[in-house]
Amino acid sequence: MKKRKCIIYGNCQTTPLQNYLKSSPTFLSHFTIFEIPQVHHADRLRGLPDGYFTDCDLFIYQKVSSSYSYKLSSDYLLSLLPRKCITISFTNCYFTGYFPQFVVDPNGFTYGDINVVRLLERGVGKQDIQAILADESYYSADFLESNLANTLYELRRREAGVDIQVADYIEKMFRVERLFYTYNHPRYYLTWYVAQKVLQQLEISPLEIAPIVSESYASDQTHPIYPSVLKHLNIQFQNPSDYQLFMNGYPVCFGEYMSYYIDYVKTKM
Repeated sequence: MKKRKCIIYGNCQTTPLQNYLKSSPTFLSHFTIFEIPQVHHADRLRGLPDGYFTDCDLFIYQKVSSSYSYKLSSDYLLSLLPRKCITISFTNCYFTGYFPQFVVDPNGFTYGDINVVRLLERGVGKQDIQAILADESYYSADFLESNLANTLYELRRREAGVDIQVADYIEKMFRVERLFYTYNHPRYYLTWYVAQKVLQQLEISPLEIAPIVSESYASDQTHPIYPSVLKHLNIQFQNPSDYQLFMNGYPVCFGEYMSYYIDYVKTKM
């Protein structure tokens, strides 16, 4: 039997999804994954060759807006697909519930911390900053609950009309499983869930893929969860390794991470 052509399209979250699907014998017996550049690696003006899509049998994708690039937009690519093609959309996963401190760092650090930046601008010393941010009362319960509600609301808004949605799963599980390395890099718990849902859409048993308890994807950089967030959101991860932080691939504790980041920001000010 000739295998059918599958394309998985979106951002870096397509990598673990593809790896999970490849672990399903039934999926592999029916489909061959045709690898294409992730959206952020593709040319915005030229897009991708139309011929990639005109003979596609299964298109698994994240929504990409035409405001980012018309030629790379999911609507444009969907228009190229043959009628026979099966389409499955999945959410562009993101969650700020763990990370209310996140800010796009003007100093070039991948995942910035607005509190560190503001405290340094006020002239607060390094040790004092570490003590302030490590305090379990730094963020209030009301603020964190509001931030949680807002991020889930925004995620549900974004995933409206998407075939495979994750907001309900995140809301149910984020306290017992660390679901994100950073606000936009989901961990294996969540990508495994998405892969299972894809298989179910294809009427393939999700039991064919096992949880991956270790993965290289995005794990070299882990944004810290503040002690006040852990306390007030009642986060109690079942797996002790979920508390482990990494900085450039090296395991660090909360204090070590903050020390490195504070030093980095100070050199850029």
